[in-house]
Amino acid sequence: EFARAATMQLAESFAMETAEITAEELCPAQPGAITLWHALRRDEAATMAQLAREFEKTCPGVAVDTVHIAPAEVYDRFVEEAAAGGGPDVFFEASRWLPQLAEQGLIQDLSDEVPSEYLQQFVSRTAQVMRYQNRLYGIPESVTVLGLYTNRALVPDLPTDLDELIGELNSRNRLALPVGFFFGYWGLLPFGGFQFDSKTGAIGNDAGLINWLTWLQENQTRVGFDETFDYTEAEDAFAYEEAAYFVSGPWSLPRLQEEVGEERFSVSPLPGGPFGPGFPMLQVQGTMVNANADPVAKGVAVAFGQYLNLPESQRAFLETGNHVTASVTLDLTEYPQIDAFREQAKSSALVVENTKFAQMEALGDELYRQVLIEGADPATAVQQFRQAVHEANGVEAP
Repeated sequence: EFARAATMQLAESFAMETAEITAEELCPAQPGAITLWHALRRDEAATMAQLAREFEKTCPGVAVDTVHIAPAEVYDRFVEEAAAGGGPDVFFEASRWLPQLAEQGLIQDLSDEVPSEYLQQFVSRTAQVMRYQNRLYGIPESVTVLGLYTNRALVPDLPTDLDELIGELNSRNRLALPVGFFFGYWGLLPFGGFQFDSKTGAIGNDAGLINWLTWLQENQTRVGFDETFDYTEAEDAFAYEEAAYFVSGPWSLPRLQEEVGEERFSVSPLPGGPFGPGFPMLQVQGTMVNANADPVAKGVAVAFGQYLNLPESQRAFLETGNHVTASVTLDLTEYPQIDAFREQAKSSALVVENTKFAQMEALGDELYRQVLIEGADPATAVQQFRQAVHEANGVEAP
């Protein structure tokens, strides 16, 4: 980002022009037809379809058929059809699924098709999230990460850390806090860290998990501290202005902009704790290519994946209101809430969400319920969780 800013300043100072990739330069060497599956919201889906039409006009002989699949079905349907030798050429989805698809051999390695210099335009580490075993399996396009929503009409000043946030809570200024392994992951680093080896399935440091669960349990009875395993309940509380704070991702923006009013709330990085800032999981949405796609379809897919990252394409996605570009080349001054999520993405956790991680996450959800609903001792519950994860992954006890 510094290099890009310096380049722009030099170009402006000396009246020079900087070279930019044009849409025509991205056209595949051999045109062909591809089918793309996605689970985008309606307005984002319309933008994707429009960009497909524009790509077809730019690159004669190319055809891109975009198909919407219900979010709850898209992964399972892709796995079923790809495993049977079919499915779409392109799977436009979250990095959440990428390691599992790569494990099963259902998506193609794109390392030789996407040059490393192309990946430098993205928020640091987004390309790493699209890798599995050091090979690139997806082209980044947008990021998904948690942030802190604050109703500025109720709370004029943003909290700098969790202690300050807790101190502001009362019967009016409430915190709507979704919990569970995914929604609670951001609190692990601030309370001592957490380490999970996705290759072996072994848990290393779990101090942050114990301390975070202890902190959540201790604050359950505090006035204004509203933990919930029902994400919709938390979003409703903020939307109805029953809560002044809310932890969520960019998917909540469209509803809250409409019901609360964009000028009444802000998004900021998650508050920190004793050991550091809030550190949520980083997930990246982008283009993956079906293992069954032929070389021509693969070439078209890679070209279209890059076309989606052109500045004009990303500006079209920005107009939908909740699409957080992974590119650092776009000025988001006019989109402060989107910009806040992109900033949070720069301070976020890299996790490899393969099969072993998925098993650990499911056991982690049960751990949160044991501690926060059943009242289990956090240290004892985490020890049992650790043993269960190791048994599930065949890890020998130390």
